[in-house]
Amino acid sequence: MPWKRRYLYLLMLAWAIAWSPKATASEPQATTAPEAPEAAQGNPVDYLKFESRFDSKCQLWQADVRLVKNTHPSKKIHYRMVRYLADKIQPSLIAGTIDPGGEPERLGCTQIDGLPQRWEVVQAQYAD
Repeated sequence: MPWKRRYLYLLMLAWAIAWSPKATASEPQATTAPEAPEAAQGNPVDYLKFESRFDSKCQLWQADVRLVKNTHPSKKIHYRMVRYLADKIQPSLIAGTIDPGGEPERLGCTQIDGLPQRWEVVQAQYAD
């Protein structure tokens, strides 16, 4: 089974390289003009708020449900998140779009078999 471990490692490495924010020499540097409207609106990550609530489905694990909510007054936010279980990154990428002022989206339970589970935002941008 070592090939599975190597496969997952290579998959996570390729994912990290693909989402890395570094610009290469062949890519033109971004100008400030396209970023100005987004900069005026603020960073979309700042408008994503996590909250925990009681949920009967998570009661088995003695945990709460973790939710993410868009607090921006008028813009939809497209996000990508990674999940950590016991501080180990899991090979899954969560992506979605949240409407402004809408219902929070359910991510999952804060604990599984006594192991803590958390989510981190990798990328967020305003949806058009």
